[in-house]
Amino acid sequence: MNAANRLIAYIDVPLPARIRKSEISRRAFVRQQLAAVHAFVVAGNYDQRGQEIGVRLKQDGAFTETETFKAAVTRARVEKADLVMANIREILERTPTTKIVDCVKVLEELDVETWDACRRATWRSLPPEERLGIIRDAACWGNISRKVARSSANRTREPRAKVNGGNSVIGSRYNMARADRHAEKLRPVVDQQREQATNGVLSPTALAKALNAQGRKTRQGKSWSPNAAKNLMKRLDKLLQAPILSPPAD
Repeated sequence: MNAANRLIAYIDVPLPARIRKSEISRRAFVRQQLAAVHAFVVAGNYDQRGQEIGVRLKQDGAFTETETFKAAVTRARVEKADLVMANIREILERTPTTKIVDCVKVLEELDVETWDACRRATWRSLPPEERLGIIRDAACWGNISRKVARSSANRTREPRAKVNGGNSVIGSRYNMARADRHAEKLRPVVDQQREQATNGVLSPTALAKALNAQGRKTRQGKSWSPNAAKNLMKRLDKLLQAPILSPPAD
């Protein structure tokens, strides 16, 4: 972080189709990004000099190729500031798999630092193995999403009896991947609460209160209960023990 502690926020908004600007703020993932960046700015007492909201179609490709991202970088140079994104992994997950490597190359070669608000670290300061894990997770998520999309498209072309079994398996994997991704977004909060807990033992009730106090919601958009918080901790612990798999081939 530069001496002035200045930040320019970049909010990524990939959409399936063009929508009105007035509707952008209603999107849940836009509000989540804004909240994550705000929490990061407040916690670090940084000076946010502005933000750029990049709206792009999903098929447009790499977010680093958009005019909005380039404008955010230029603004950061002028302000002698750093960039901050809510969660770089989530942005990469919403990027076509073939473009992920291009985006990563841009992030590593930028002449301004790029912060990940959820991890509270710059992209280049992350250990190589963590960066590789983020890239692999993003690629895997993209492949799962495409399989579900192809499966849905085939509904109109194949008899229902032939599709149900396959779709149920793919759908189950898709839901598990979504649950894992949502849990990973909350890992920084859980880790922080564990560090602050007495003797390092975090109770589900205390975690639920902390998540609700920060305005965090479950994947279904509900408030956290002790039982839901307990399941969240179990899922995060299980994810830490799981081996990192290479992204499946297209």
